[in-house]
Amino acid sequence: MESQSANKKTSVLVVDDDPDIRKILNYALRGGGFNVIEAFNGADAFKKFHEEDVDIIISDIMMPGINGLELCKMIKNEETPKKVYFILLSAKGESNDKVVGLELGADEYISKPFELQEVVARVKTGARIIKLQNTLENSARYYEALAFTDELTKLYNRRFFNEILRKEFANAKRYRHPLSIILLDIDRFKLFNDKYGHPTGDVVLQTVAGVLKGTIKRECDIVARYGGEEFSIILTNTQKNSSIELAEMVRVAVENTKADTDYGKLSVTISLGIGIMEETSAVNTPDELFAQADEALLVAKQTGRNKVCCYTQETDKL
Repeated sequence: MESQSANKKTSVLVVDDDPDIRKILNYALRGGGFNVIEAFNGADAFKKFHEEDVDIIISDIMMPGINGLELCKMIKNEETPKKVYFILLSAKGESNDKVVGLELGADEYISKPFELQEVVARVKTGARIIKLQNTLENSARYYEALAFTDELTKLYNRRFFNEILRKEFANAKRYRHPLSIILLDIDRFKLFNDKYGHPTGDVVLQTVAGVLKGTIKRECDIVARYGGEEFSIILTNTQKNSSIELAEMVRVAVENTKADTDYGKLSVTISLGIGIMEETSAVNTPDELFAQADEALLVAKQTGRNKVCCYTQETDKL
């Protein structure tokens, strides 16, 4: 059974109402070693998603009937333990659709016209992420999963975060994609431990972790407990404005969630710092990107807490 699973090809469901696009993608992906399933619209894709063992979906946004955004929402709302990597094809003018897709949980965007080499590379990245996440969540090898998991929060741990950051940084540099890091810290966390005890502090940590799991929905994004009361997030292929919007969503979600403890429902707030590598950024290493997020987090804490700060060249002067 294990050998069959190890030898199974990654299956890609290609969804587009244009048969020429489907044919081109089919040819390129099969050449890259993938099993390809075609669907001519959203309804056909949703049907085949349930009939076939699909790992990755590439879907056009603009289609008659169920469009790509609606299909993404339907797939992401499915109550199934199986991880699916969702890539949207979009024309350059469909920026609003990209934002909506991000909120629905789409993992990647590829703009038309696209280069086949880049499509195959992104699908391979998605396949690696899905494989690793499925290993952690579904593998019977408990200790292998434990090595990458924080015991208290069940999030990924610092070791896993650093490993993925190195890989995603190299990929972003190679293909000139944006990459963001969000670092967040629970405000005045020491007071929870000092006033109520460490068991209550643990409940607060678990509460924040639960909010992060519910807010960060893309399979390609990584959420980890970095250490103590600090959490870290990797956002792949995400522009500055979208990173700030998502960080603000996280901040508000935590603020609106009470930690249910033996001492009643306690209010919790967080401060967040963002580091972003874009095409024009002078960021040369993953450590430099992390340092940017760390500096922005420090500014957020020093200027009032419960806020989002994004690193700029002026951040050090604040």
